[in-house]
Amino acid sequence: MKMKKTLLLAALLVAGFLSAHAQQVVRFNPEYSSRDIRIDAGLLLLMENEGWDATLVQAHYTRNFLGPLAYRAGIQAFQLSGESGFNIGVPLAIAYRPGVRSLGSSLVSAAEMSVFDAVWYGASGRADAIGTSILANFLTAIFRRSEYFAGFTPGIDHTGRFSLTADLGFVLSIPIRRVGINITPAYHHVLTGNYDLADTRRRSLFSITAGISYLF
Repeated sequence: MKMKKTLLLAALLVAGFLSAHAQQVVRFNPEYSSRDIRIDAGLLLLMENEGWDATLVQAHYTRNFLGPLAYRAGIQAFQLSGESGFNIGVPLAIAYRPGVRSLGSSLVSAAEMSVFDAVWYGASGRADAIGTSILANFLTAIFRRSEYFAGFTPGIDHTGRFSLTADLGFVLSIPIRRVGINITPAYHHVLTGNYDLADTRRRSLFSITAGISYLF
């Protein structure tokens, strides 16, 4: 009898431990993420005339501080293609993050937009564009997490000169548990006389990067 009581007590203790462990091992929901670390790589382009491009690498830390508002801070480096010159900057920004859409609602929205596009293109005699539009709607639907940011990037170039840009862009992300797959287009207005821009009217830069983030 004593042995049975001992075995029963041991079984209850094991069951309690497994239950507590199961409660702790909860699948991470990207909707509850308030912080992330992001690494991106891509191109930086001059938007006027023949232009030049640079290889751009950057890393950011973003954290919500007031509802959907967040701050971003990071480091970036780029080098002009075929040149020895490089620039290192510290991007600082305020971001608005409206949250993560559920896959179901995102697909419903894509379906609604596709019906509208089919009617619109069909009525306007552009039926050949319907298939492309529907494909684009459903591809866009998988980017369920977004972020919009504005800020400045102070930096220094290879000659030791100070540089500064005003930045505006957004992030489209595919959240997969704690990992995000990101695409980030952004516009940068040059506020200093750097980047070998002899013509002061040539102040517009555009970047497009892709990368991954860790959500927590």
